[in-house]
Amino acid sequence: RRLRWAITDTLLAVQKGVVGRSIEIVPRQKIQSIHVGSNPLMRRIGLARLKVLTAGAMMRNEVSIPDLE
Repeated sequence: RRLRWAITDTLLAVQKGVVGRSIEIVPRQKIQSIHVGSNPLMRRIGLARLKVLTAGAMMRNEVSIPDLE
């Protein structure tokens, strides 16, 4: 419930938090690499973390989406 994300043709949007909500929007043309990883506990219950690395000095360079099935 605290994490929502969406991928469209032009952007990736990630919403985090309950009280202090934040929304991170990344244009798809700025995405340089995507990393999927998990630790042993996460693998056991079938979860993974997605990290998206982006280009550009004015933007945050990493957006992560935790606990994906």
